[in-house]
Amino acid sequence: MTAEGPVLEVRALRAESGKFALGPIDLTLPPGEVLAVLGPNGAGKSTLLRVLAGLEPASAGSIRLGAEELGGLPPQRRRVGLVFQDLALFPQRTVEQNVAYGLTLRGPWTGEKERTLRDLLHQFNLTALADRLPQALSGGERQRVALARALAPAPRLLLLDEPLAAADPRRRRELQGELSEWLRLSGVPAIYVTHDLEEALLLGDRLLMLWEGRVLRAGPAPEVLGDPGDPRVAWFLGYNVLRVEGKLRGIHPADLIVGPPGEPETLPAQVVRTVETPGGTRWILRREGAAPGDSLLEAWSATVPGPRAFPRGSPVGLRPGRAVPLSGPWPPPG
Repeated sequence: MTAEGPVLEVRALRAESGKFALGPIDLTLPPGEVLAVLGPNGAGKSTLLRVLAGLEPASAGSIRLGAEELGGLPPQRRRVGLVFQDLALFPQRTVEQNVAYGLTLRGPWTGEKERTLRDLLHQFNLTALADRLPQALSGGERQRVALARALAPAPRLLLLDEPLAAADPRRRRELQGELSEWLRLSGVPAIYVTHDLEEALLLGDRLLMLWEGRVLRAGPAPEVLGDPGDPRVAWFLGYNVLRVEGKLRGIHPADLIVGPPGEPETLPAQVVRTVETPGGTRWILRREGAAPGDSLLEAWSATVPGPRAFPRGSPVGLRPGRAVPLSGPWPPPG
């Protein structure tokens, strides 16, 4: 937290939806920071955002935004901007009318609001598109409209629920960079929900890992990535989770070396598949003696020997490099 204190402070937050239970959740969000919330499908990421926005009720706990307790306040009084996965633009309103809608939430139209509208259209490169309807826009243009509309009422907090999920991979990478810049320029603290690790690391100052409604790990992004702690977090972050000498260890694919079988201090495995990439070879492997439900292993190699030395089905020896200790249930359910 900064010297100014947190913008958002959540304590012991709980919510129920059918058989699903969220919480207890504790989190803080300092001014200008982006918190990336990660987790598999059904972890409770979208539910958390909806509870913070007031779209679903909390069953316990507190939500403070600045000095104000939000419990019981309707969504329109929370000054929380929300960008949905489907963007939820008004199809019969132009770009300008969609963005202006956010300003109408702050009372009667004024000259100041007109200036704010023009500034937002300019900031998000929408001035030339002001008279177009959403269906005449590209996916990236619609995303810019949704973000401009969410920022128009000057929210104290911005919530984004996988707004890039529908974009194709190439365009998504471009939008990630643009969105990161827009969030920094706005200065509005934000919570960004995603299941994409690369996106979380690009956009988030800190990470929060949700699993079945509970927080498994939270902290600065480099800290969480370097020391996931829980094997489920490590698995989601792309680590290989191995049981070595009776203890769980997390080994990043870049730290798992593939070599000839039978060498001292190597783990026997079999090649399932190899893929040549611009950065080297990606190996998909099955450890010898693995149980049917165990995950496949992955290794990255930027040096020879490449896949021709170890074709599919051939035995290999794995030499673990740097490993981090893990503690918790394993394997992950499902």
